[in-house]
Amino acid sequence: MTGTAFLRARRGALLAGGLTLALIGAACSPATREVGSGASTAASDDAGGTVPGTVRDPFPDVSAMEAIEFSQDPAGVPMSFTPPEGELAAVYFGYLSCPDICPLTMADLAAALNKLPPEDAARVTPAFVTVDPERDDGARLVSYMTHFFPEHPFRAYQAIDTGTLNRLAYEFHVQYSIPQHEDGEFYAVAHSGFVYLVDDRGLVVRELPFGTPSADTATAIAAELDAQDQREG
Repeated sequence: MTGTAFLRARRGALLAGGLTLALIGAACSPATREVGSGASTAASDDAGGTVPGTVRDPFPDVSAMEAIEFSQDPAGVPMSFTPPEGELAAVYFGYLSCPDICPLTMADLAAALNKLPPEDAARVTPAFVTVDPERDDGARLVSYMTHFFPEHPFRAYQAIDTGTLNRLAYEFHVQYSIPQHEDGEFYAVAHSGFVYLVDDRGLVVRELPFGTPSADTATAIAAELDAQDQREG
């Protein structure tokens, strides 16, 4: 079985088994650190029913948020999540040791970009933000993203400190939970599984949950690009 086939089979098993990491539960045991809130706005299915994903009212504003980005400079440079005018960022929070949810999501996002006309795909920048900075350094983040997007520009982010990561999680409405562990001990991280589409105003205009088919992701991206074009006239 190929790696891609294995991932597809693994996703089917996860979904069939009822494991959904689109949003982890709010409960937190003493053995874990759970971060993320953002309950001030509610996510709901698209009212028209024709565009996949969920939207919040009002749109979360992440225009002031920054993290250290490593694709442009191996040493890392502070960079916002707001894309250039007329473009979108597809932002995902995960970790590199994730065995299935994260690689599946990145593979589906890459497939979605391939379904778009090249001129539209060029207006979308995939972005990965690690929720596991203890293990995920800049070089590994760039290598990981290069695997999925070998010929497409991407962003690879790490928060400068835990406080910044927690603020990012709050503003994006991300939840993650890291269990207490000894140095060098393996651990898994529970985390939200959404791709967040950020427009050129720095607003999260749509959230796509884990398991969204690549064709639906492409449809949502195209719709948001069209909405942006109409707004900017």
